[in-house]
Amino acid sequence: MKKLEKIAIVLIVLWVFKLIVAVATPFFIRHMIAAACPTDKLDMLKILAGAFALMWGWGTSVACGIWLFLEAKRESRPRWLWCLAGLTLNINAVILFFVWLAFQDIRQMHNKASLPDNADSSCS
Repeated sequence: MKKLEKIAIVLIVLWVFKLIVAVATPFFIRHMIAAACPTDKLDMLKILAGAFALMWGWGTSVACGIWLFLEAKRESRPRWLWCLAGLTLNINAVILFFVWLAFQDIRQMHNKASLPDNADSSCS
């Protein structure tokens, strides 16, 4: 298995984990806060939990954007396009980037395989 394929599998697993956490976190926060705190401090804890989730989301978006900018530069792809995709789509943009790279590799292999063996001799 190539390095690119391993990274793609890890990213897909992380994406599924992100979806599970995104669905389960509000449920657990509501029930833990309601069980542990009196009513007067409940609103403050909800605000703090929401602020933490927002900061975490922005941090991962910025990290994905920077990483995609550097990877796109290394792969000679449009850097700013992938950076913007990372900032807006987060880990989904990283997965899309690797799927797109894999598709480009498959397309190049297919183009090499479809060329006839004696194409050079027929041109002269």
